Amino acid sequence: MNELELISTFKSLASGIEVEKTNKNNIPTTYIVGCPRSGTTALLQHLSESGAFAYPTNCLTRFSSSMELATVIQELLFNQDFGLVQENNIIDYVSDYGRSNGALNTNEFFHFYRRFFPNLDIKHLEKAELECVDCDALSQQIDVITTFYNKPFINKGLMMQYNIDYFNSQLKDSIFLYIKRNELYVMQSIYKARIKERGSENCWWSAKPKEYASLIDMDVFSQIAGQVYYTNRAIEEALSKLPQESKLEIKYEDFVSSPQSIFTRLKNKYSENNYQLNINLTVESVSQIKNGNVEQLDVGILKNLQKAYDKFVENDRSK
Repeated sequence: MNELELISTFKSLASGIEVEKTNKNNIPTTYIVGCPRSGTTALLQHLSESGAFAYPTNCLTRFSSSMELATVIQELLFNQDFGLVQENNIIDYVSDYGRSNGALNTNEFFHFYRRFFPNLDIKHLEKAELECVDCDALSQQIDVITTFYNKPFINKGLMMQYNIDYFNSQLKDSIFLYIKRNELYVMQSIYKARIKERGSENCWWSAKPKEYASLIDMDVFSQIAGQVYYTNRAIEEALSKLPQESKLEIKYEDFVSSPQSIFTRLKNKYSENNYQLNINLTVESVSQIKNGNVEQLDVGILKNLQKAYDKFVENDRSK
């Protein structure tokens, strides 16, 4: 739409006049899943910067009650052809536990997802809870984004990641992009996040796997190790049930060492779904990807975390 058409559409929406509903399209949507602190934000930022995708921005999330309205507002404000607001350094690869600065930087989109989910937390959903998720409305609002920008939508699917097989059956044309990182550095980062975000390493932080009720009574090392182990296991078991065209697993270490290879694999995955990705990758964006796999905690803490994780692995093998 040109500027006058956008203004007219905004006027209709703001006046409560119903605009034409977006029909279901066949553009695939990518949902990034993985443990907290596994690189989901960096991956989302990198793929978003390619120009191949529509993506959730800090602007869109401010108007998440209506993607019809949010997309028009964002376009009117920030489309460079209209010259109203000049936004520089759109994606700067700086984030604070998923939170970023800048109107057009990436957003985790929780305000949007919580419109359709009965829960606020990232957690495993039981059957009764799954039945309360409004998948039809969720799909329709994503279609608004993909149709408006005429691009596939990429975002974090963290609210879905403990029930991937269910959501794959409900949300058509989905690709679940799973990023997995060396467990020691994930656990280290979660340990640090507990202190910074919750004030103590003893307080739970972020995603709750199905086993949360039993984990919460364990020591801090077992809590974190179990959170990582059971999250990865839940994702991997669900992905094993999905057709090949609906899933892609990448390693964090491969991503930070060769970001271009991830684009190639994702482009091939979209081809499997009969869609051609158009990617504009710059040398500058590739150079901003940094490897965070550096030991930052006391060696004793790291040993306790790894020992606890290995115990979960061994217990599973002995069953």
